[in-house]
Amino acid sequence: MNLYAYAGNDPISYDDPFGLAPDTSFADDRARAETQQCIKESQTCAASVATLASDKNMWTISTGSLPGSETGEPSYKFSSNGSLAGGTITVEGDDKKYTDLTNKAGYEINYGTTLNHELAHVAGNIKMQKSGPITPKHHCDEKCALKADNAYRKEMGYKQIKLRDQGQ
Repeated sequence: MNLYAYAGNDPISYDDPFGLAPDTSFADDRARAETQQCIKESQTCAASVATLASDKNMWTISTGSLPGSETGEPSYKFSSNGSLAGGTITVEGDDKKYTDLTNKAGYEINYGTTLNHELAHVAGNIKMQKSGPITPKHHCDEKCALKADNAYRKEMGYKQIKLRDQGQ
């Protein structure tokens, strides 16, 4: 057993404080800190991150600015044979936007809830591709992500939501 694989066999130069594989990265400090916090506070979030970490493809978690009321978005890369080949999860960085959306929706929307929700989509798709390629009819949609979303919300003491609450 190679105890130093997590650091490319060079534990002096590299570390892995979040338990992630070398093929999961962070585009910015906030994405790193929020993911660490999500893992620490939630078994649901930790399980989704572990799914990304166990996947052989490169996944990046980043903070950005998204249009309208969007707060998170996964973007996927596909190989020539149609299988997932990694991608990026972008989470909104504007805290005022979260406050406004929480007040309008009547349930908590913040960086952590958004990160967990988008992680659920990606982790769900990683798992689903084992039974066939990801397609518009075979993917982790809102209903799929909602289970992890509400498990996280329960762990955090937040109100549970339904698909119609999300505008679905």
